[in-house]
Amino acid sequence: MSSVELRHLSKSFDGDRHAVENVNLSIHEGEFVVFLGPSGCGKTTTLRMIAGFEFPTEGQIFIGGEDVTRVPPRRREIGMVFQNYALFQTMTVAENVAFGLRQRRLGRAAIDARVDDMLRMAQISAYRDRYPAELSGGQQQRVALVRALAISPRMLLMDEPLGALDQKMREIMQVELKQLQQRLGITTVFVTHDQQEAMSLADRIVVMEGGKIRQIGAPTELYERPNSQFVAEFIGKNNILTGTIKDVSNGACIVNLAREVDVAVQRPINPRRGESIVFCVRPEHIDIVRHSTASMDNAVVGTVEQTQYFGNRTHYLIALESHKNVLVEKARSDESFSVGERVGISWNVKDSLLLDA
Repeated sequence: MSSVELRHLSKSFDGDRHAVENVNLSIHEGEFVVFLGPSGCGKTTTLRMIAGFEFPTEGQIFIGGEDVTRVPPRRREIGMVFQNYALFQTMTVAENVAFGLRQRRLGRAAIDARVDDMLRMAQISAYRDRYPAELSGGQQQRVALVRALAISPRMLLMDEPLGALDQKMREIMQVELKQLQQRLGITTVFVTHDQQEAMSLADRIVVMEGGKIRQIGAPTELYERPNSQFVAEFIGKNNILTGTIKDVSNGACIVNLAREVDVAVQRPINPRRGESIVFCVRPEHIDIVRHSTASMDNAVVGTVEQTQYFGNRTHYLIALESHKNVLVEKARSDESFSVGERVGISWNVKDSLLLDA
């Protein structure tokens, strides 16, 4: 059963400008779905339409099988966590968590018991009498989260809720948030522009660009099988290369990158000699050596232009003779390469993925 269903959802502002265009999506009960994309791609507008803060120009929204397209937010039974947390600064932590329960006119004893349970679950019971200004960013985020969950919503909507945290705290909260969502089994829709955050949290990722959905899939599917150049570039680091088909064989085709530089890539469905194609190779699939002996199917010579050390791995930017740059990721080892050094790089045909430009 779908917990949320979006049918031909569109939203226009200022006349003809589409912020969201013809979005179709089914979100399953208990699923954690992340909307991912650059600023202005339509992800937050889509979330706000699900919440009821914006009404669509066209299309329908169903929650739990009920058409809520024109239903106001308070009747949709959703919990919402905003980027700025939107906590009531003149209320204590306990009062913030109790706010939605009081709006529903629950009895005092029931409210107190529910607040105690939520604070204990988020491990912030010690802060119940503090005010938001007295809390750290991570503590405020926990308060905003349990306030949204206290009303037992049908689903949880989160609009870049970790954006104000430093990197270390974001990583901690990502783990805690995912564990909490799995424990409660609540359907969750999360908006972010951070690809790493999306990969760590999502059961499925919805990649958006220009108000449209470009690809939907599990993190592994989007990373390993992007359906377009945009998705390949947006999900993780990637080398996007273009060339011209020079020759065709049964399992692959030979592509000329420039001058005398030829490489073998996966065979297109209907390859034609002279046709221009776009393909990608992930940096971690490329080997780098000092000698010219290729360890994989393709072998190209280049010069180290730049190095970036990350402790457990090093990134090398290699300038090829074809005047193209290729990023190589090498896991931690005793061997390192210096700027200006001539090196050989190689990769296998199976790791070169054809793209729709």
